[in-house]
Amino acid sequence: MNNTNYKGRALPVILYALFFSACDADTEQFKGQSMITKEILKLSWEWPAGRSPKQKILVVVDNIETKSNNSIGNSASMADHLPDPMILKAHVLDGDVARGTQLSLRLPKMELGNILVNDQVAIGLDQNNISICIEKVPTGFEKEALKQWLQLWTCSKKTDI
Repeated sequence: MNNTNYKGRALPVILYALFFSACDADTEQFKGQSMITKEILKLSWEWPAGRSPKQKILVVVDNIETKSNNSIGNSASMADHLPDPMILKAHVLDGDVARGTQLSLRLPKMELGNILVNDQVAIGLDQNNISICIEKVPTGFEKEALKQWLQLWTCSKKTDI
């Protein structure tokens, strides 16, 4: 009978698990203090087709990436095919989604227009996390005027207050 001592072997496994649970899965950076990975709200894209948004959110753009157009998932025969797909990552400032929520939106490049990183952007949502419109917020708004603009915004890209 083998009397192997397993107590000394458990410690490296536990330390390994703690270290990798403390890493943010999206950035692979060691967080040290937080061991909870933030979830990202994933939005899909559909053109409005006459719909008005049921929810509106104001976000700040954190990153814009080009999505590879070569995968079979983006074939023109697939229902979720988008021309020149882009990934917009942002965090919510105001609106119908909790402030600070991180989000990711896959959308066609032509819908980005002149939106850049650090811009404030309005996103209109239909239902089930489907984004139907996006627009860069006009500059020069004070906080209350910006809230009023977002309430009046209808995805038309011509809303003024």
